[in-house]
Amino acid sequence: MIMLLLPALAIEAEHIPDSAFVDDAGAGRFYDGCIKIIEGELATDPDARNKAYALAMDALNPRRKGLDTGCMKLTAVDTTGIAPVAATDFAFDYSYARSRYQSVDFAPTGISRGFGRTCRLFDLTLKPRGKASFSERVHGACLLIAVARPGVKIATTITADGKEIKTGSYEDGLVNYAAWQLQQHTVVKYTIENLSDKDATVILIGN
Repeated sequence: MIMLLLPALAIEAEHIPDSAFVDDAGAGRFYDGCIKIIEGELATDPDARNKAYALAMDALNPRRKGLDTGCMKLTAVDTTGIAPVAATDFAFDYSYARSRYQSVDFAPTGISRGFGRTCRLFDLTLKPRGKASFSERVHGACLLIAVARPGVKIATTITADGKEIKTGSYEDGLVNYAAWQLQQHTVVKYTIENLSDKDATVILIGN
């Protein structure tokens, strides 16, 4: 198998450049919605906060044409670092952005990701200093983005056939990004690590 890795983006960059999503508009749009939620969470000015959540709602609105999300079907490798399942007061999705914009309590009954293919998603919560590994079989031009709730830092390691794929860190450690290309179907392993002393709510975004 020949593995061709795309040139790594500079890890000093604060934001993933728009050029990374030229061929993956759905993933780019969902990622942008996540970033707007982060901006809303960190904003101290009420107008700036409301504007961020409004933009997040627009990006993450499942009824708006162009967003075809689905669940990333991953195989668990090591899940000892995953926190126990419990009701959460946070999510990277439209309903959370709407609740924050409307200043009402967020009470999810469970996150549904649909059956789309152009933007695949996977939600998890890691224990303090915990990590979890998953695998999936992929090929062609691939990307993976890990986005964490503000207040933590994460690290993501990706390997294919024993070779590590370069991963960049963005948004002060809240975001990890990698893009790579495989000539044939290959099992790829993702390991996401919580570098902080509190639970880390994380969403994985794939194309």
